[in-house]
Amino acid sequence: MKLCRKICVCLLLITSLLSLSACGGERPEATTVYVDKKGNLKQILVDPAPDYSPGELQTYTEDRIAAYNKAHTDADVQLNSCTEEEGVIYAELSYGSFEDYTGFNSMDCFLGTLEEAQTAGMIPEEQLIAAGGEAVDIAALLAEHPEYHILSLSEHTLVQTETAILGSGGTVVITGETTAVFGDGDAGTSGYYPRKTEAAGWLIFE
Repeated sequence: MKLCRKICVCLLLITSLLSLSACGGERPEATTVYVDKKGNLKQILVDPAPDYSPGELQTYTEDRIAAYNKAHTDADVQLNSCTEEEGVIYAELSYGSFEDYTGFNSMDCFLGTLEEAQTAGMIPEEQLIAAGGEAVDIAALLAEHPEYHILSLSEHTLVQTETAILGSGGTVVITGETTAVFGDGDAGTSGYYPRKTEAAGWLIFE
């Protein structure tokens, strides 16, 4: 029995490490949303001052996910890992679509290509700005690269993309080639509960 228990613990640790590797291999400092060019959306929730255990959070989250997936046709929200390290709790969730992210978190979210955004009426009217400060010509990008991507999110969080960021708007500040801050980037006193921004932020990436 002890051997089986040790094996199970090792498998859980390996799963957690592999899960984090898929999101860049490092623990994020704050709650971070990860998006790629295939439309995949993951989130690592970070709570630096939890008043609960990883087990309690895992049970609570799994119950919420089960209820959400049962109530919504084709829903696909998953809890990939829930661990604690040096007093900080990390929980990684994956979402089958931006609609799942919206529904599960009660946050406005859109993720798709520029072409899909145009069809959905999600091309922002406001001027987007590149990291260097120059204006981004969305119409030109749409005509030349309809396969490029756009993320709209009304949440205080960090965001990391798989490919280079081209421009941002609204509440977003570009901090690196593939990183940006939405709102003030602070998910709140409890990192598990996201805070909504007053207006949506926009991010265009290759």
